[in-house]
Amino acid sequence: MCSSDLFADWSRSIRAAAAKGDFKRAVELARSAIDAFPNETGLSSNLANLQTDLGNALKGDGQLEAAERSFEAARELDPGNVRARFGLIDCYHLTDRLEESLPLFDGLLEYDPMVRYNYAPAIARLGRLEE
Repeated sequence: MCSSDLFADWSRSIRAAAAKGDFKRAVELARSAIDAFPNETGLSSNLANLQTDLGNALKGDGQLEAAERSFEAARELDPGNVRARFGLIDCYHLTDRLEESLPLFDGLLEYDPMVRYNYAPAIARLGRLEE
């Protein structure tokens, strides 16, 4: 089995645990998966996805600071990782750091028009409706 298949298997297991609401198990699986693979150049995109899975599991478990660190780690590994950007936006919104979330929206509206449903309330709460 090639390493991308292994990453996909780990990711499915992590997401399945999270979907069942077992965030502690999802966190455990994600950390195990990340530890199982060395941080090698050719694997950075896959490792970023695992970091994003970990961030989502931590966020579901209410560990927002740890989730934020995980999403940042994912973005360091793969700066274009859209899921990590969405996760970080969620963390900023959940901790009332809306201003910090706004730059992360750059380019996402073109990627997914549904993003406006997250962006519009953020700028409205900041009193910046002219944007």
